[in-house]
Amino acid sequence: MTVPPGALTWSSPAERNRKLMPWRRAVLSAFGESARCLRVAWVLDHLFNAKLGYAHPSNAYLADATGMRVNKAQGALATLETGGAILRGYVTHNGQPRRVIYPATALIPRPTAGQWATPTAGEGRDPQEPGVLNLRRSPRLPKSEYQRAKLAAEIAERRRSQRLAASTAEALEREAREHQASAPGARAKGPPTSEHPARSRASTSRERAGSNGQQRRRTESERQTRTR
Repeated sequence: MTVPPGALTWSSPAERNRKLMPWRRAVLSAFGESARCLRVAWVLDHLFNAKLGYAHPSNAYLADATGMRVNKAQGALATLETGGAILRGYVTHNGQPRRVIYPATALIPRPTAGQWATPTAGEGRDPQEPGVLNLRRSPRLPKSEYQRAKLAAEIAERRRSQRLAASTAEALEREAREHQASAPGARAKGPPTSEHPARSRASTSRERAGSNGQQRRRTESERQTRTR
């Protein structure tokens, strides 16, 4: 198969690792608000072959690897291709067509000739380093109204979940402080005693009862003496 124009290629594993670094940055910036696209791109990043240059996972494999339904994985692939992150094609393998996926170069910034070691002007005259994504450029957003509404709903749900988690953690912390303040061990302690308070009270009651009994016996003995 002829490599399609715009595909990111390499000739060695070391060159693969070096060239995929700016591709990863570009994908993270362009699709940072789409968790599905990032999950699919993360799986593809590990599947791009060091010799052939492409990956050939099936939709079922991508769905299983990312924990998504097959139709969601297909939609993420279509979004990545439309956004310029990947290129899809077909090769013949054992007499059967096989879909292949290449990383694309469309999102990777191009350095100005002769200025490889110095900052260059990117799109809109914003400065950028060669091989580093222009951080002033806004991330690529979905183009259709449906995709925009869906993305806004996902962001709102994520923020709502974060607020709920924060309020739950605050409530748990407040409850723990109140419980600690009302615990017996948190109250002011008197002089240390060697006996348990309940045992001390029982001992005092027994001593008082014994003293009262002795007094009654003395009184009875004196009464009998007077009678005699």
